[in-house]
Amino acid sequence: MKKIVFFFLLLINIYADESLGTVLDKIKYALNCNAKFTSISEVEINDYKLKKKTNSYKIYEFYGTYKSVLSGSFHFRGFGIGDEFHPISGIFRAIVKETDKGLILEDVFYKISFKKGHVIKQCLLGDE
Repeated sequence: MKKIVFFFLLLINIYADESLGTVLDKIKYALNCNAKFTSISEVEINDYKLKKKTNSYKIYEFYGTYKSVLSGSFHFRGFGIGDEFHPISGIFRAIVKETDKGLILEDVFYKISFKKGHVIKQCLLGDE
């Protein structure tokens, strides 16, 4: 009996890790899609909580950090900026809806340095 319970708990844990990985991929895609002059790397989810639960869906809030690095390089009179210089850390809050059709990214709010805003709707649709 203990082996069956252990196996069941193991399956639940594997499913939760796959769901978290899917959410992370969707958030990373959305942040990269929204970025104009930078590339996004090292996206991490630090915390999440259940906001609303009904019979047909659940809404979660995910909180995390990411690094933003200038995607090109520019050199002028001995000074340069580019990929190898000073990645900036940012924070995000993502709203994710879990339905029977899968995980849907509803909105992503970000803050990096003095800039803050939300990811445009077209960038919320993909995950690759």
